[in-house]
Amino acid sequence: MSEAGVPTAQVPEPSPAAGRRTRVGLAVAALLALLILLGLWYYWNNRVTVLGQQESVNVLALGLGRDGLEAVTVVSFNPVTKAVAAVALPVDTRVSAGTEPQRLGDVYAAGGAAGLARAVEGLLSVPVHYTVQVDFDGFEALVDLLGGVTVEVETDIVYRNGKGEVVFHLEPGVHRLTGEQALLFIRYKGDHLEDESRRVQRQWRFLTAVARQARSNLDWQRVQGMLQLAVRYVQTDMDLAEVTRLAQFAWQAEKELALYLAPGHAEDGDWVLDPAQMRALSEQLFHNPS
Repeated sequence: MSEAGVPTAQVPEPSPAAGRRTRVGLAVAALLALLILLGLWYYWNNRVTVLGQQESVNVLALGLGRDGLEAVTVVSFNPVTKAVAAVALPVDTRVSAGTEPQRLGDVYAAGGAAGLARAVEGLLSVPVHYTVQVDFDGFEALVDLLGGVTVEVETDIVYRNGKGEVVFHLEPGVHRLTGEQALLFIRYKGDHLEDESRRVQRQWRFLTAVARQARSNLDWQRVQGMLQLAVRYVQTDMDLAEVTRLAQFAWQAEKELALYLAPGHAEDGDWVLDPAQMRALSEQLFHNPS
Protein backbone atom coordinates (compact mmCIF):
# COMPACT_ATOMS: atom_id res chain seq x y z
CA MET A 1 0.00 0.00 0.00
CA SER A 2 1.37 3.38 -0.92
CA GLU A 3 1.44 6.46 1.27
CA ALA A 4 -2.10 7.76 1.65
CA GLY A 5 -3.03 10.15 -1.09
CA VAL A 6 0.27 9.73 -2.94
CA PRO A 7 0.05 8.59 -6.56
CA THR A 8 2.34 5.77 -7.53
CA ALA A 9 4.38 5.87 -10.70
CA GLN A 10 2.70 4.61 -13.83
CA VAL A 11 5.19 1.96 -14.80
CA PRO A 12 4.82 -0.60 -17.61
CA GLU A 13 4.73 -4.28 -16.76
CA PRO A 14 7.79 -5.12 -14.64
CA SER A 15 10.80 -5.83 -16.81
CA PRO A 16 14.48 -6.43 -16.02
CA ALA A 17 16.86 -3.49 -16.04
CA ALA A 18 20.48 -3.60 -17.08
CA GLY A 19 23.64 -2.61 -15.29
CA ARG A 20 24.48 -1.97 -11.66
CA ARG A 21 24.94 1.74 -12.46
CA THR A 22 21.33 2.20 -13.58
CA ARG A 23 19.75 4.94 -11.52
CA VAL A 24 16.34 5.44 -13.13
CA GLY A 25 14.12 8.11 -11.67
CA LEU A 26 16.68 9.91 -9.54
CA ALA A 27 17.30 12.70 -12.03
CA VAL A 28 13.63 13.44 -12.49
CA ALA A 29 13.18 13.54 -8.73
CA ALA A 30 15.95 16.10 -8.32
CA LEU A 31 14.91 18.08 -11.40
CA LEU A 32 11.21 18.35 -10.66
CA ALA A 33 11.66 19.07 -6.98
CA LEU A 34 14.05 21.94 -7.67
CA LEU A 35 12.15 23.15 -10.72
CA ILE A 36 8.74 23.22 -9.04
CA LEU A 37 9.95 24.73 -5.80
CA LEU A 38 12.11 27.42 -7.40
CA GLY A 39 9.54 28.34 -10.00
CA LEU A 40 6.70 28.48 -7.51
CA TRP A 41 8.24 31.41 -5.68
CA TYR A 42 8.60 33.45 -8.87
CA TYR A 43 5.10 32.50 -10.01
CA TRP A 44 3.62 33.80 -6.80
CA ASN A 45 5.52 37.06 -6.98
CA ASN A 46 5.76 37.79 -10.71
CA ARG A 47 2.73 36.01 -12.20
CA VAL A 48 4.52 35.03 -15.39
CA THR A 49 2.57 33.94 -18.44
CA VAL A 50 1.54 30.33 -18.80
CA LEU A 51 3.27 27.89 -21.12
CA GLY A 52 2.43 29.21 -24.59
CA GLN A 53 3.71 26.43 -26.85
CA GLN A 54 1.28 24.17 -28.67
CA GLU A 55 3.69 21.28 -28.59
CA SER A 56 5.52 19.47 -25.84
CA VAL A 57 8.54 21.06 -24.21
CA ASN A 58 10.99 18.22 -23.59
CA VAL A 59 13.74 18.45 -20.98
CA LEU A 60 16.62 15.99 -20.76
CA ALA A 61 17.41 15.56 -17.05
CA LEU A 62 20.77 14.05 -16.17
CA GLY A 63 21.79 12.88 -12.72
CA LEU A 64 25.50 13.08 -11.93
CA GLY A 65 27.12 11.14 -9.10
CA ARG A 66 30.66 10.65 -7.94
CA ASP A 67 31.19 8.05 -10.67
CA GLY A 68 29.79 10.20 -13.49
CA LEU A 69 26.46 9.85 -15.25
CA GLU A 70 23.98 7.89 -13.15
CA ALA A 71 20.53 8.77 -14.50
CA VAL A 72 18.93 9.80 -17.79
CA THR A 73 15.31 10.98 -17.86
CA VAL A 74 13.30 12.87 -20.46
CA VAL A 75 10.50 15.03 -19.02
CA SER A 76 7.61 16.09 -21.26
CA PHE A 77 5.50 19.18 -20.50
CA ASN A 78 2.54 18.52 -22.81
CA PRO A 79 0.08 21.42 -23.29
CA VAL A 80 -2.32 19.23 -25.29
CA THR A 81 -2.83 16.64 -22.56
CA LYS A 82 -2.08 19.22 -19.83
CA ALA A 83 0.19 16.68 -18.21
CA VAL A 84 3.80 16.20 -17.15
CA ALA A 85 5.31 12.79 -17.83
CA ALA A 86 8.81 11.35 -17.80
CA VAL A 87 10.64 8.46 -19.41
CA ALA A 88 13.59 7.01 -17.49
CA LEU A 89 16.33 5.49 -19.63
CA PRO A 90 18.88 3.22 -17.93
CA VAL A 91 22.43 4.54 -18.30
CA ASP A 92 23.31 1.24 -19.95
CA THR A 93 20.73 1.69 -22.71
CA ARG A 94 22.27 0.60 -26.01
CA VAL A 95 22.46 3.11 -28.85
CA SER A 96 23.88 2.85 -32.34
CA ALA A 97 26.73 5.32 -32.64
CA GLY A 98 29.19 4.95 -35.48
CA THR A 99 30.21 1.43 -36.40
CA GLU A 100 29.73 -0.15 -32.96
CA PRO A 101 26.86 0.01 -30.45
CA GLN A 102 27.48 2.14 -27.37
CA ARG A 103 25.74 2.82 -24.10
CA LEU A 104 24.25 6.16 -23.12
CA GLY A 105 26.95 6.50 -20.49
CA ASP A 106 29.63 6.13 -23.16
CA VAL A 107 27.93 8.73 -25.35
CA TYR A 108 27.88 11.22 -22.47
CA ALA A 109 31.53 10.58 -21.64
CA ALA A 110 32.51 11.28 -25.25
CA GLY A 111 30.11 14.07 -26.23
CA GLY A 112 28.72 15.56 -23.03
CA ALA A 113 25.11 16.66 -22.63
CA ALA A 114 24.83 17.85 -26.24
CA GLY A 115 25.94 14.50 -27.64
CA LEU A 116 23.66 12.63 -25.29
CA ALA A 117 20.71 14.83 -26.28
CA ARG A 118 21.19 13.89 -29.94
CA ALA A 119 21.33 10.19 -29.05
CA VAL A 120 18.16 10.43 -26.94
CA GLU A 121 16.35 12.24 -29.73
CA GLY A 122 17.10 9.28 -31.97
CA LEU A 123 15.89 6.75 -29.41
CA LEU A 124 12.62 8.51 -28.59
CA SER A 125 11.99 10.17 -31.99
CA VAL A 126 11.24 13.50 -30.28
CA PRO A 127 13.23 16.74 -30.01
CA VAL A 128 15.10 17.67 -26.83
CA HIS A 129 14.63 21.38 -26.18
CA TYR A 130 16.61 21.82 -22.96
CA THR A 131 19.03 19.93 -20.75
CA VAL A 132 19.38 19.97 -16.97
CA GLN A 133 22.31 18.38 -15.16
CA VAL A 134 21.80 17.76 -11.44
CA ASP A 135 24.52 16.74 -9.00
CA PHE A 136 23.09 14.21 -6.55
CA ASP A 137 24.84 15.96 -3.68
CA GLY A 138 22.24 18.67 -4.34
CA PHE A 139 19.44 16.14 -3.82
CA GLU A 140 20.75 15.36 -0.34
CA ALA A 141 21.13 19.06 0.40
CA LEU A 142 17.56 19.79 -0.73
CA VAL A 143 16.11 17.17 1.63
CA ASP A 144 18.21 18.53 4.50
CA LEU A 145 17.10 22.08 3.67
CA LEU A 146 13.49 20.95 4.14
CA GLY A 147 14.38 19.52 7.53
CA GLY A 148 14.06 15.98 6.26
CA VAL A 149 11.13 14.33 4.48
CA THR A 150 8.55 12.03 6.05
CA VAL A 151 7.76 8.84 4.10
CA GLU A 152 6.21 5.47 4.73
CA VAL A 153 8.66 2.60 4.38
CA GLU A 154 6.81 -0.50 3.20
CA THR A 155 9.55 -3.14 3.46
CA ASP A 156 12.91 -3.45 5.19
CA ILE A 157 15.68 -1.39 3.59
CA VAL A 158 18.98 -3.07 4.39
CA TYR A 159 22.49 -2.28 3.16
CA ARG A 160 25.41 -4.57 4.01
CA ASN A 161 29.15 -4.17 3.58
CA GLY A 162 31.49 -6.68 1.98
CA LYS A 163 31.59 -8.69 5.22
CA GLY A 164 27.81 -9.01 5.31
CA GLU A 165 27.49 -6.60 8.24
CA VAL A 166 24.45 -4.30 8.29
CA VAL A 167 25.54 -0.68 7.75
CA PHE A 168 22.10 0.87 7.13
CA HIS A 169 18.62 -0.34 8.06
CA LEU A 170 15.12 1.11 7.84
CA GLU A 171 12.28 -0.94 9.28
CA PRO A 172 8.75 -0.73 7.84
CA GLY A 173 6.83 2.25 9.18
CA VAL A 174 6.82 6.03 8.96
CA HIS A 175 10.25 7.66 9.00
CA ARG A 176 11.60 11.17 8.61
CA LEU A 177 14.66 10.82 6.42
CA THR A 178 17.74 13.01 6.19
CA GLY A 179 19.25 13.73 2.79
CA GLU A 180 21.78 10.91 3.09
CA GLN A 181 19.11 8.45 4.22
CA ALA A 182 16.73 9.57 1.45
CA LEU A 183 19.31 8.88 -1.24
CA LEU A 184 19.85 5.36 0.12
CA PHE A 185 16.08 4.86 0.35
CA ILE A 186 15.33 5.73 -3.28
CA ARG A 187 18.36 3.88 -4.66
CA TYR A 188 17.59 0.62 -2.87
CA LYS A 189 16.92 -2.44 -5.01
CA GLY A 190 17.12 -5.21 -2.41
CA ASP A 191 16.57 -8.73 -3.67
CA HIS A 192 14.81 -7.53 -6.80
CA LEU A 193 17.98 -6.88 -8.76
CA GLU A 194 16.32 -7.47 -12.13
CA ASP A 195 13.21 -5.37 -11.53
CA GLU A 196 13.34 -1.56 -11.61
CA SER A 197 9.58 -0.99 -11.29
CA ARG A 198 9.47 -1.21 -7.48
CA ARG A 199 12.28 1.27 -7.10
CA VAL A 200 10.66 3.66 -9.58
CA GLN A 201 7.44 3.56 -7.57
CA ARG A 202 9.36 4.23 -4.34
CA GLN A 203 11.13 7.18 -5.93
CA TRP A 204 7.88 8.63 -7.19
CA ARG A 205 6.21 8.41 -3.78
CA PHE A 206 9.22 10.12 -2.25
CA LEU A 207 9.16 12.93 -4.82
CA THR A 208 5.48 13.52 -4.12
CA ALA A 209 6.19 13.67 -0.39
CA VAL A 210 8.95 16.23 -1.03
CA ALA A 211 6.64 18.41 -3.12
CA ARG A 212 3.81 18.20 -0.58
CA GLN A 213 6.04 19.09 2.35
CA ALA A 214 7.73 21.96 0.52
CA ARG A 215 4.41 23.38 -0.64
CA SER A 216 3.05 23.52 2.89
CA ASN A 217 6.29 24.86 4.35
CA LEU A 218 7.61 27.30 1.75
CA ASP A 219 9.06 30.54 3.11
CA TRP A 220 11.60 33.10 1.97
CA GLN A 221 14.45 31.56 3.93
CA ARG A 222 13.93 28.17 2.25
CA VAL A 223 13.55 29.81 -1.16
CA GLN A 224 16.89 31.53 -0.68
CA GLY A 225 18.43 28.19 0.25
CA MET A 226 16.95 26.52 -2.83
CA LEU A 227 18.31 29.26 -5.07
CA GLN A 228 21.76 28.67 -3.60
CA LEU A 229 21.40 24.91 -4.20
CA ALA A 230 20.37 25.52 -7.79
CA VAL A 231 23.40 27.71 -8.45
CA ARG A 232 25.73 25.15 -6.91
CA TYR A 233 24.29 21.85 -8.09
CA VAL A 234 22.24 22.46 -11.24
CA GLN A 235 23.43 23.29 -14.75
CA THR A 236 20.86 24.10 -17.43
CA ASP A 237 20.48 25.95 -20.71
CA MET A 238 17.04 27.23 -19.67
CA ASP A 239 16.66 30.84 -18.61
CA LEU A 240 14.74 31.83 -15.48
CA ALA A 241 11.58 32.71 -17.39
CA GLU A 242 11.41 29.26 -19.01
CA VAL A 243 12.09 27.49 -15.71
CA THR A 244 9.27 29.48 -14.15
CA ARG A 245 6.81 28.73 -16.93
CA LEU A 246 7.52 25.00 -16.77
CA ALA A 247 7.28 25.05 -12.97
CA GLN A 248 3.92 26.79 -13.14
CA PHE A 249 2.71 24.31 -15.75
CA ALA A 250 3.80 21.36 -13.60
CA TRP A 251 2.14 22.83 -10.53
CA GLN A 252 -1.19 23.33 -12.34
CA ALA A 253 -1.15 20.14 -14.43
CA GLU A 254 -4.57 18.50 -14.60
CA LYS A 255 -3.22 14.95 -14.37
CA GLU A 256 -0.93 13.18 -11.95
CA LEU A 257 2.74 13.21 -12.81
CA ALA A 258 3.63 9.91 -14.46
CA LEU A 259 7.01 8.19 -14.69
CA TYR A 260 7.71 5.37 -17.13
CA LEU A 261 10.64 3.01 -17.49
CA ALA A 262 11.70 2.84 -21.14
CA PRO A 263 10.40 -0.52 -22.46
CA GLY A 264 13.04 -3.08 -23.34
CA HIS A 265 15.03 -6.02 -22.06
CA ALA A 266 18.45 -6.85 -20.63
CA GLU A 267 21.00 -8.31 -23.01
CA ASP A 268 24.71 -8.88 -22.29
CA GLY A 269 24.72 -6.20 -19.60
CA ASP A 270 22.96 -3.63 -21.81
CA TRP A 271 19.39 -2.37 -21.83
CA VAL A 272 17.97 -2.90 -25.33
CA LEU A 273 14.88 -0.86 -26.14
CA ASP A 274 11.83 -2.37 -27.80
CA PRO A 275 11.40 -0.04 -30.82
CA ALA A 276 7.66 -0.64 -31.27
CA GLN A 277 6.82 -0.18 -27.60
CA MET A 278 9.10 2.84 -27.32
CA ARG A 279 7.46 4.45 -30.35
CA ALA A 280 4.01 3.83 -28.90
CA LEU A 281 5.03 5.33 -25.53
CA SER A 282 6.54 8.40 -27.22
CA GLU A 283 3.33 8.95 -29.18
CA GLN A 284 1.38 8.73 -25.94
CA LEU A 285 3.50 11.14 -23.90
CA PHE A 286 4.90 13.66 -26.38
CA HIS A 287 3.20 16.02 -28.82
CA ASN A 288 5.79 17.32 -31.27
CA PRO A 289 4.40 17.33 -34.82
CA SER A 290 7.11 17.18 -37.46
